[in-house]
Amino acid sequence: TAGRDLHRRSESEWIKTVVLARELSLPEVIYAIKSGKAYLGYTKDLSFTVEGKSFGQIVSWQESVCIRANIGDFEQQNVMIITKNSSKDFGKVKEIDAKIEVQPDDFVILIVYGKRNLPIFITNPVFIKRGEIN
Repeated sequence: TAGRDLHRRSESEWIKTVVLARELSLPEVIYAIKSGKAYLGYTKDLSFTVEGKSFGQIVSWQESVCIRANIGDFEQQNVMIITKNSSKDFGKVKEIDAKIEVQPDDFVILIVYGKRNLPIFITNPVFIKRGEIN
């Protein structure tokens, strides 16, 4: 149900599964989902990267990584970055351009909360791995 509450009458309040496929065909949609190129959200207008890599991708580990996000204005009440061992609260921001510390074999997820503290965006992770990444 992608986080939908079927008791609500307005479809505009429903969070949707957004799949970032290269084209609208069944093989491409399945490939995108298997590759983690999907997130829950109200719109497809979300940008989130870790060291230039998007959700579902892998970044080579370093002690701190650059996080960039363009969220837009969705009356967000709280924007958070979650890792395996920590979380960082950015407040009501529309954009993030920051460095955060990560561990080897970690992940980074973006969660944006809206009205009544309900999630309006939840991304798949960007993975942090030791060693060379192909």
